[in-house]
Amino acid sequence: MDGGAGYQDTRRDRVVADLTLPEALVIWALRKNHQSHHDQTCRNVRCDGPDENSDGASGNLMGLSATFVKVFGKAQLPEAIESFGQLMEAFQKGARCQLRINAYDEECLSIHEEHFLSILAAYQQAEIERAKMLVQWLISSDFDSLFIRQARCFANLLLEAGHSLTGAITEDFSTRVSGKETLITHEHETQQAPYVSRVEELTLGEAVILQGTRRWVACLHQEQEPLPALQAHFAHYGIAGCAAGLNAVLRNIAFAASRMVDVRGSACPNLSPDEADLLHAVAGFQRSDSTPAYDALANWLPPSAIRLSAGALSSLAQSLRGAGLILPLRTRPTSYDSREHHPRSWHLEGNETPSRTLH
Repeated sequence: MDGGAGYQDTRRDRVVADLTLPEALVIWALRKNHQSHHDQTCRNVRCDGPDENSDGASGNLMGLSATFVKVFGKAQLPEAIESFGQLMEAFQKGARCQLRINAYDEECLSIHEEHFLSILAAYQQAEIERAKMLVQWLISSDFDSLFIRQARCFANLLLEAGHSLTGAITEDFSTRVSGKETLITHEHETQQAPYVSRVEELTLGEAVILQGTRRWVACLHQEQEPLPALQAHFAHYGIAGCAAGLNAVLRNIAFAASRMVDVRGSACPNLSPDEADLLHAVAGFQRSDSTPAYDALANWLPPSAIRLSAGALSSLAQSLRGAGLILPLRTRPTSYDSREHHPRSWHLEGNETPSRTLH
């Protein structure tokens, strides 16, 4: 059915390594669900009928929960799983041709995987007519209404969680999901999300920056060069180019901080106010607004050090945005004296400035 309904695929040669992180997550979920569905079908055929102990479509989604929690957070997990499950049901049952969904380790994207990403991206960009045309090419009329409804819902959930499949927030994206009107506009970028204190409540983009920061500080504490560990950390997510920006920012903080800065150990489940301020600064620069960043960093950096860090912080923020990771601009935590709460600290050799915290 190549070329049906006037569709022309222009990105058939893309490989997984070329995808933004949100795109890679969608493809991983698609492939995992498809493989689970295929395995279940094979078991049913061997048993000459459905497995009475099988959970059906819901069982195929169980393996996605851990990743979906990181992407959507616990609060949105049930809705995201439900939406993706129904989307997959319409995708598998309503396809006009035999689907080509590749195995986990396949480097190239199939035409149908590209098509699936294009549909979600079109809904995120409010290109409704283009999205409908793409759906018509792929899904039969018996399932197109279900597919469209859940594709719009899932695209919306991704965008609300800060994951843009195009690396940009749409200026005007409105859709009706489950009978309620949802509006995402440029204003959505500037509205502040609620402050969270638990690492598990962070979006994926926030968690990547936080764990990179904690690894960097741990390396310095162990008198190891932190940049290689930071590069390996970001490379794991396919965004190795972000390492240099965060490394520069953290070096400026380490040498210029006017007070002790509270950075937790990698396994700590809680987010410190200073760590939250760093995430707030990155989110501000992603919106081309330096005011939130300056307000946050001024809590523990002098103006001269903030100016020196601004370029690196802006580069880091835009690299993340280019990878499709949009950090929410959260309300800031109440300032506090980290020395009072966490007395254990590390010192830079020969540095007389107040010590920083790692615990």
